Parts: sequence; structure tokens; C-alpha cells
Amino acid sequence: MSSIQKIFRTFRSSISAVRWGGHTLEDEVLLYRQWAEIALREERHNDALVFLAKILRLDPGDLEARMLVAAIYHHGLSEPAKAILSYEKVIATAGYDDTNPYAAAAREAMRELSAVHGIPETPPFSTESLFTEELRLAFREKGGLEDAWEPEPRPEDVEGSGPRRVRTKAAG
Repeated sequence: MSSIQKIFRTFRSSISAVRWGGHTLEDEVLLYRQWAEIALREERHNDALVFLAKILRLDPGDLEARMLVAAIYHHGLSEPAKAILSYEKVIATAGYDDTNPYAAAAREAMRELSAVHGIPETPPFSTESLFTEELRLAFREKGGLEDAWEPEPRPEDVEGSGPRRVRTKAAG
């Protein structure tokens, strides 16, 4: 067996199929969820966030864990800015589907936060206003995103120059 095949065999293929120490990753997620619930009952919010982060590391699509993180920031730690960001992650993870109960609850909580704390649900400006006509023309002339935003080369990257030499324009 080649070394590449050995490497591929070590990758985790899916959460339900992989066994680790005699337990599946689903068992590990369940264990972290139980520890998070215990920490919440004892009002150890930061500890609960650690366990929820471990769940999300194993299963980034776990909407229940994401919603608990947002609720902890909202109600437990009274950090409205972090709560809004967390609720936005819930909505994004749910695929912006308003029929999803987690997304609907997150939107409602964001409305509540915006009413109580004066935090806007959406940015107070349109990103469209950031692009001036001059910038649009330069973008079109360059031929798209890759050419328009190419950074200037650093002196170290210019062929024939050392790390301490600076490229200068020739007098003409």
C-alpha cells in the first residue's frame, strides 16, 4: 500500500461513519452537548461556549449549537453585537430559509435586539454607494476583479533585486 493511500485512510469520511476510541463522532457531539447543558444550568456561560465551539468544530452545520451560542451572547452574557453576529451565522447556516425554525427564531431575536439596543438589523448604508463611477470604469478597463486589484510587486519579488534593494525608476 502506498503512503498516499495510508494518508487517505486516516481522513475522516463522515461524522456518523467514523469511529474514534470506540465512540462515533456523533457520541462525541452528544457528550459535548450534555456538558454544555450542565454548564448552562450552572450559569457557566463561558464554559458552555467552549463545549459548543467543540460541537461546531465537529459539525459546523449544527443549528441547535449555533442557536445556543447566540442565545448565550444575547441573554447570558448580554453582548448584543456578538449575539447579532451569531444569529446571522444561524440564518446563513440555515440557508436563509425563513421556513427553518432556527432561522425564524434567529430573525425574531435580531428584531428584539435591534429594538432594545438600537442595533440595526442591516448595515446603515448600501455597499453600492462604496463603488464610485471612477472605480467602476477602472474595474472594466482592467478586465475584471483579478486584474483590477492586483497588488504592486514588493521589491523582494522583482527579479534581480535582493531583499534590501529597492527598485528605482531610471532617469530619463
